[in-house]
Amino acid sequence: MIPMKKIVLTACSLLVIGVTAWAQDTLTVRGNVKGDTEGLNKIYALGPGLTKDSAEIRNGAFELKIPFKEDMKPYFFSEYSLKKRKMEAPFTAVVDRPGVLSLQDFDITKEMRHARWTGIASAVDYQIFEDLRYAVKERFEKQSMSISQNSEPFRKAVAEALEQYLTKYSASPAAIYALEDNKNLLTPSQLSHMFQLLPAAQQESDQGRSLREFMLVLQASSVGSVVEDMVIEGVDAVDIRLQDYKGKYVLIDFWASWCGPCKQAFPHMKSIYEKYKGHDFEIVSISIDKDKEAWLKEYKKQILPWVNGLDKGDTAQKMLNITAVPTLFLLDPDGKILVKEIGLDLKGNGPIETTLQQVFKDRMKGS
Repeated sequence: MIPMKKIVLTACSLLVIGVTAWAQDTLTVRGNVKGDTEGLNKIYALGPGLTKDSAEIRNGAFELKIPFKEDMKPYFFSEYSLKKRKMEAPFTAVVDRPGVLSLQDFDITKEMRHARWTGIASAVDYQIFEDLRYAVKERFEKQSMSISQNSEPFRKAVAEALEQYLTKYSASPAAIYALEDNKNLLTPSQLSHMFQLLPAAQQESDQGRSLREFMLVLQASSVGSVVEDMVIEGVDAVDIRLQDYKGKYVLIDFWASWCGPCKQAFPHMKSIYEKYKGHDFEIVSISIDKDKEAWLKEYKKQILPWVNGLDKGDTAQKMLNITAVPTLFLLDPDGKILVKEIGLDLKGNGPIETTLQQVFKDRMKGS
């Protein structure tokens, strides 16, 4: 017979083990808040794989408990920002383990990103890169320079900041997230180089394998690559094949019925079409609409005189890594990408029109 004392000790030991196991599956996010919330007291948490959660700020503090299953990247925003600034202004944390994540120096009247993460190293490391990227953004804004994906100076500045960061923090779990978040701003060679800065464990992770796949897509959609044949559904439901236009310079235009800048570009695109349509030149507009009727309605409204189709199954988008519309590609007669432009320059000074002018310079003289 087991003595009573031993029974009690055994039961207590099991209880401690159970509590420890539960604690290890939880991310606790705590924060101290200063400033007048004006009654807007909620802090929200959201992110991939997370159900939207919230906590109340009480006596200048809040606490959120989030289930932890694997590495995660939750983001947080305040009710104050949502109501006062009319924007979430999300503040992200990379979390590679359960535990306590603390938010320090949070002034509710300022963007949450000005506060500081403490307690979990991956969150601290990720914020270091976010600070570098915001510094680039603010510098460009002060100089009234473009911060769009199509701005070569901005892309270059972000790439420089990212390489600087990865050189120092490549061993951090935050490193691959920083690279993933900015992959669309990098050239294939830049992305490949920075990927090699990551340790083998990160390269072979699920995220690492996803980045490898993306590198192949990025290479296939970069200037100098030949676009494989693609099939889209025409307005009369007959398939359109890109290879049918080989031998011509082809301007591929990705757009959508809900995209304001896309529709604003159409009058200018019509002038381009009228200028070059008799000189082995064609435009192929590809809608990324999910609603076929919405696409057809807008197509008819815009009265587009060139080839138009719908990207069924997102095949063309995936092939050419479309992350924003309008995105345009100029192909040579062999299907090689000469220019990629995100957002058409309506003043006629963009890379697509500059290239077209050079290509057709001699032909236009004889017309």
